[in-house]
Amino acid sequence: MENFHRQMMNLWLSKNCELTSRALRDKIMAVFGLKLSSSCVSKIRRKLGWTTQRVKYCQLISHQNKLKRLQWCLAALERKDTFEDVIFTDESTIEMSSNGKLFFYLPSSNLQRIPAKRPKPKHAYKVNIWAGISYRGRTDCCVFTGIMDSITYQQILERNFLPFVARKFPDGYRLYQDNDSKHKSKSTKAWMTQKNMLNKVMECPASSPDINVIENVWASMKYYLESTVKPKLKEELVNGIKQFWENLSAEQCARYIDHIHRVLPVVVLNDGGPSGF
Repeated sequence: MENFHRQMMNLWLSKNCELTSRALRDKIMAVFGLKLSSSCVSKIRRKLGWTTQRVKYCQLISHQNKLKRLQWCLAALERKDTFEDVIFTDESTIEMSSNGKLFFYLPSSNLQRIPAKRPKPKHAYKVNIWAGISYRGRTDCCVFTGIMDSITYQQILERNFLPFVARKFPDGYRLYQDNDSKHKSKSTKAWMTQKNMLNKVMECPASSPDINVIENVWASMKYYLESTVKPKLKEELVNGIKQFWENLSAEQCARYIDHIHRVLPVVVLNDGGPSGF
């Protein structure tokens, strides 16, 4: 393969870094009539200095929301917000799964190797969960099925949130919730006004799951269910969720919330873009 051919391959990759060795092989054949194998093309590509990296996806944020995220994080940093009076709340959907995403085996073992592909139901049983965390501990969690509307949300706050703040935050609190329509509906705002809550709701930027630290709790819960509980029945799934939540201490909640102090400066450095957390 001549140096000119290598230069053209380098140019093609510069214009489209997603070209596979097979696509490069076909372009070389079409343009120069030069027949090469895919493995040969891969070797030449490596010699040219091109390496492979798996794509990592992040949330797509509009320009308007980036500006709002930037302003929100700057304001929090400027007032040196400790978030000590904030209850971070959210909902999540938990799907029943009895298999984890990672397993280990000994190639030299006489035992039968665990198959890499596991059967998975097309429509696994799912439940929804609402809960909140704060530096003073966790709220009660609410596990339910079906779609949550404004009335259901208000009932959950009545039963799970208000008793918690009455016990733990007699000196005042702030409620962190995302911009879901049921959180911002006229019905919910009217209910919150009656409960003297509306002025305690934080204005949170849209498209910001990285700022709501309870998202990391959901990730830990799902890993616990997949790796430890491995539920095969509805009751096992629900009991596993409740067991994880009841074992969540105030110290663990504090560690999750401390993470926001790492996120804020990164969002600012990225001009409101995704933090990567």
